[in-house]
Amino acid sequence: MVQGLNWQALLYTPYVMFLDQSLAIPHFSVKDISAINPEKLKERGFQGMVFDKDNTLTTPYVNEIYPGVKEAFANIKKVFGKRL
Repeated sequence: MVQGLNWQALLYTPYVMFLDQSLAIPHFSVKDISAINPEKLKERGFQGMVFDKDNTLTTPYVNEIYPGVKEAFANIKKVFGKRL
């Protein structure tokens, strides 16, 4: 199965590499996304979140979110909207 090319990431990479490398460093990690309090993160200045979809939100190559994290993902999406 061929995955699509992420043009936005490709175009943004030079900015991260040369101007703001802190964006490429994970700020923290958790067992699963249900341990995240998005409201608290937003209060502390976070403007969005990045997830690795496969094995974090879904089974690889599947677009259906794991049942155990659906509610947590919906809450994160409510707080950060399109900044995921």
